[in-house]
Amino acid sequence: MSNNYQDHMDAYGNPDNMDQAFQEQPVPMEDVYMPEGCGGCEPEQFPGSSEYQEPEYLSEDYASPESEYLTEDSLGEVQSFGAEVFSDGVTIAPLNVAPTVTFPGQNATVPLQTLTIRWNLVANARYIVALRNTVTDALLVPETSLPVGANSLTIAVNRLTPGHQYRFAIASVVGGVTRWASPHRLFRVQNIATPVPTITAPTANARVPRQTLAIRWNAVAGATSYLVSLRNITTNHLYINRRSIALPSVNTSVAITQLLPGHRYRLAVASVFGTVERWSEREFTVEITEADRNRSNPMPGLTGTLRENIVMIARSQIFVRDAGTSQRNPFTRGAAGTDASRHWCGDFAAWVLQQVGRANHVVYNGNVHLNNAPIGSGWNFAWARNWATTPNHGRWNPVAAANVLPGDIVLWQDHIAFVASVSGNNITFVGGNQSRQVDERPPTNRNNPEWGSPRQTFLGYFRVV
Repeated sequence: MSNNYQDHMDAYGNPDNMDQAFQEQPVPMEDVYMPEGCGGCEPEQFPGSSEYQEPEYLSEDYASPESEYLTEDSLGEVQSFGAEVFSDGVTIAPLNVAPTVTFPGQNATVPLQTLTIRWNLVANARYIVALRNTVTDALLVPETSLPVGANSLTIAVNRLTPGHQYRFAIASVVGGVTRWASPHRLFRVQNIATPVPTITAPTANARVPRQTLAIRWNAVAGATSYLVSLRNITTNHLYINRRSIALPSVNTSVAITQLLPGHRYRLAVASVFGTVERWSEREFTVEITEADRNRSNPMPGLTGTLRENIVMIARSQIFVRDAGTSQRNPFTRGAAGTDASRHWCGDFAAWVLQQVGRANHVVYNGNVHLNNAPIGSGWNFAWARNWATTPNHGRWNPVAAANVLPGDIVLWQDHIAFVASVSGNNITFVGGNQSRQVDERPPTNRNNPEWGSPRQTFLGYFRVV
């Protein structure tokens, strides 16, 4: 080992000589001689080289490898900073951001009225909105797309329920990127008292004249509208079904026409608070006069099947009766064109069938049709039943008791009626000349329905075709 090397080592070992040790510098790279034609030498290895290689330019459609691995979350991070993207010197608009709901406030209570939900616009965004009742889990507004520039959604008051909470969700959509506002906006509709209306006319169990009837009730504070229903209890016909009545300026009433004499009705009125209904009921009867008893009632409209129409028309004549001992009645006059005095259950049946377009479906003795029968000849039900099953006369089809339905004909030895209802093992039937009037009899066993005193022989059921 040379003395010079040893001197250097002594210098490193002695802190007092550190400056001396670092005074000896290595030879600079630029002073290194590079011979011409250095075979195989790479210029990049020698920064001082006079040779320079141009970098490769990326093609326009080149995609950075890193961009292939950008997840939606990472895009969200970029959006949260409002970053802009540049391409060929053209500025691209900031990526999509979620809208902000401005009304109602989070957990706010809103009045029971038409509600308009509002939000701030996002540039170039269309929107997706949804509204759910969190109490009933009913989806009032499914996910619905709104166009660019929309900044509100209106909910009708009749879709809101007092006291219920709602969740509103909204998202902006820009260039295929969807951003939902978070958290969802929760609000509650004001809970208010929901009293029922008080019906003032007609009074309970009143007997009202056969004329246009004005039904009235007291207004209810806070109600957004009213509903009215009216059912003919005698015929079980729903005359008015939930008719909506707007808030009146003076009073609350509605006129009812075409009431049938002797029939009993049930009136129902509801005060409406958004989606909440509060009902009150009142029953009344329409007066019947002797003149009413001696004529048929107005026919209801034919709105159902053949069997349904038979029941509807038969029931519509309940309480109409004959003139007394003469037994003259409107159905003999209507069906046979005569004012004969006779037992008239068959005339009533014929009249009903005439109203449903089956005038040729009833016969008298010897296959003679009703209108050509001698006055007072009466019904022979054995003939009628035989006629029903005679070739080319099959206008009544026999029906087993197990398969009987409302609107079918029920026959006894000396009486005819229509099945009005079927419940379990029982039926009810409506017919003419039952206690000298049209009425509906209480339930009786369908396998052997009871009629007459002494009890008549049951002949069977038939279906009108």
